[in-house]
Amino acid sequence: PERYDDHADIHWDPSALTDVVDLADRVVVDAGAGTGRVAFRAVDAARWVFAVEPVSGFRRFLRRKANQRDVDNLYVLDGTLDAIPLPDHVVDVLVTCQAFGWSLPEELAEIERVVRPGGTAVHLSGLADIDAYPGGREMHETLVSDEWGYEVDTYEDGGSDRNRYIKRF
Repeated sequence: PERYDDHADIHWDPSALTDVVDLADRVVVDAGAGTGRVAFRAVDAARWVFAVEPVSGFRRFLRRKANQRDVDNLYVLDGTLDAIPLPDHVVDVLVTCQAFGWSLPEELAEIERVVRPGGTAVHLSGLADIDAYPGGREMHETLVSDEWGYEVDTYEDGGSDRNRYIKRF
């Protein structure tokens, strides 16, 4: 996790999230948290941040980093985007950053379950070109379909254009 955190090709700017949703005093889930790039940016504003991560080494890294930084509102949970270990309708903001689409229908159903009415889900994808990666077009078409109702817009991150998918519940 340390090497990944130091060298990951993600130049994540918090405005990719905060431009579309206010985190102040909110319950935030960073699903597929990895080393916590999103989670640690959210802890200063959010009431609680749940970093949901299936890889045990990353979960240990997240807990150690939270202890070193004396963060007391970050909770690290073992889970996946299609099995979030939280009750129904308790999340104000759910965010994924390049951690989405392995079992898309199940993931979207789980998001619908945990995000409360008035909440927001934001998916920060790797690229704006939906044809640049396997399954990108299918994922895009599913998200923006009438069934799921996500809006898409493009933002700039680290010199690259990326898509951001947003749904307000």
